[in-house]
Amino acid sequence: LGQDVAQAILRSHLEKYDCHVEFNTELRSFEQHSDYVQIHLVRHEDGNETAETLSAAYLVGADGAKGCVVRKLLGLSFHGETREADGVVIADV
Repeated sequence: LGQDVAQAILRSHLEKYDCHVEFNTELRSFEQHSDYVQIHLVRHEDGNETAETLSAAYLVGADGAKGCVVRKLLGLSFHGETREADGVVIADV
């Protein structure tokens, strides 16, 4: 399966739990409170930016080692390495 197909399958399963993946949405900042996280987002659509603030029970950073916004905003480093994909096969198995 190509990555686009794999992602479509995962999004389809998330939708069964009323969870939707949003594109063109950027995390700008967040504040951790004792029982929730306040999240500041910016939505990019048709050349416009729309700011939004929401609250959630938790925040997950799942955008990879090179660009993990949550990890960077927390000031955490990545103790590992990333490699270029020349001659490498990457698969979700």
